[in-house]
Amino acid sequence: MGPTGVISSQGMSWWLPLKTFIFLTILLIAPVTDSLPQRLLRNLEQQDNDYFYTHGQIKCRVCPAGFHVEEHCTIPNSNSTCEPCEEGSYSEGPTGLMNCHTCTHCRTDQEEVSACTNKKNTVCRCTSGKYCLPDNPCEICHKCSTSCPEGEVVKHPCNATADIQCSQPSIRNRLWRCITIVSAILFVIIGVFAGYRVLEKRWSRTTRKLSRLLPCKGGTDSPFNQRSLVTLDFNQDRDKSYAMSNSFYIFHEKVPFDNWKKFMRRLNLEENKIREAESKDPGNAKEQHYNMLNFWYQSSSGSVNDLLKALSDLKMHQQSLDIIDELLKENLFVVAQTV
Repeated sequence: MGPTGVISSQGMSWWLPLKTFIFLTILLIAPVTDSLPQRLLRNLEQQDNDYFYTHGQIKCRVCPAGFHVEEHCTIPNSNSTCEPCEEGSYSEGPTGLMNCHTCTHCRTDQEEVSACTNKKNTVCRCTSGKYCLPDNPCEICHKCSTSCPEGEVVKHPCNATADIQCSQPSIRNRLWRCITIVSAILFVIIGVFAGYRVLEKRWSRTTRKLSRLLPCKGGTDSPFNQRSLVTLDFNQDRDKSYAMSNSFYIFHEKVPFDNWKKFMRRLNLEENKIREAESKDPGNAKEQHYNMLNFWYQSSSGSVNDLLKALSDLKMHQQSLDIIDELLKENLFVVAQTV
């Protein structure tokens, strides 16, 4: 070191590198330290804008949601005079506006999800069967598609914000559809077969009953191998008349009305007798039919087997079976023992 105030050549050898290091460090740190206050300032300004609004040259505090500014502040950074939104209007957030927004009214093609409040507008959506895409202004609700193109299935049903979405059916779905169709066909086949077996058993049971009956007057067998029926524990002449008389009402109930005259003609009942029975009790089909059978019985001395045979000849087998069951049930006739 030389005289005071003078730096020797030896001192310069270490001072210059130190000075350079300090200078470079300042250059690196300066932009960072300079940006920190700027960011803080911007954040403060943003917060300031969230809580204050400018009226003229004065900053006033905003009014809260559900209110509007009635009178602006006159002192900087002070409160304005706020009033609640009137019915039918709202403000969703802090505001410096003098008026609240008018509530929306749902259109005729929309339905209300939630009503308007002083802090929230009305929420509307399209009615059932219509939709409106959420990314576009909903000026009109579109009608939902009712089905997918041929060969596609519904992936997602239509809702208020989207039409139905269709896609190709997966292998698993196609398999289930095939299984369902095949199962339905098998179910129908089994049902038809079961019904046929029930009818077959019923027919067989009734024909077995008929096969045990005595031969009717005249001696010829019918397609049923039909035999005469007799009553029990009564005088033969009187009992037969009693049983026949009461059986006429059963025939009236079981033979279809539209087939009744055809039935009478099969029994060879004269047309005059048919008209006479109709005129005797006009408007009373039950008594008219009874009178017709009574005319036939008095003129032919026929048996209940003749009536059943006539039904069989007219292919009314089911009615014949029902009548036989009813006659046995009412004990008007019994299955006679074969002689």
